[in-house]
Amino acid sequence: MTESGILGALADRERPVVARFHRIGLTRAGGGFFRGVSVLGALPFWVALMAALPLVYGRPALAVVATMLAASGGGLVVDLALKLATRRPRPAGGAGHGLGLMPLRHLSFPSSHAIHATALAVVVLAHYPGTAPLVLPATGLVLLSRLALGVHFPSDVVAGAALGGLVAVGAEAAARFILGA
Repeated sequence: MTESGILGALADRERPVVARFHRIGLTRAGGGFFRGVSVLGALPFWVALMAALPLVYGRPALAVVATMLAASGGGLVVDLALKLATRRPRPAGGAGHGLGLMPLRHLSFPSSHAIHATALAVVVLAHYPGTAPLVLPATGLVLLSRLALGVHFPSDVVAGAALGGLVAVGAEAAARFILGA
């Protein structure tokens, strides 16, 4: 599948960068590490964090968890809409992987992992900045994993992170409106 337009021209420029990052993911240690980061960062890390927040911060954290869930849902809508609109294929080196839960996993733009990790991180950090030593490295590693595994172009990850930030702002605004805060 070839691309045309802006994303196609960008892909042509990004292929050497993808190849450099993907060399890390092709090593036994790098590939195993970043596959683990990718799997954990897709869902388990964030679910564990959502479960831990009310235990650590009490009942008020339930509103933050609800906002995180709203951000995740909003991120899914944005992600699917853009994947269907752009139909950008993944880089040739990255075949895409996963549990087959996403029928559009062969599409690259934007990075779902980047949208969700950034959106959830922004929501958590807005309320609990003390979680930064845990949340920021986890988020950064998730974004880096997409490049190291060769499943995204850098622009997919950057766009996903930017969209995740916007989704988080929208989820926060919706939460304030609904909760009357």
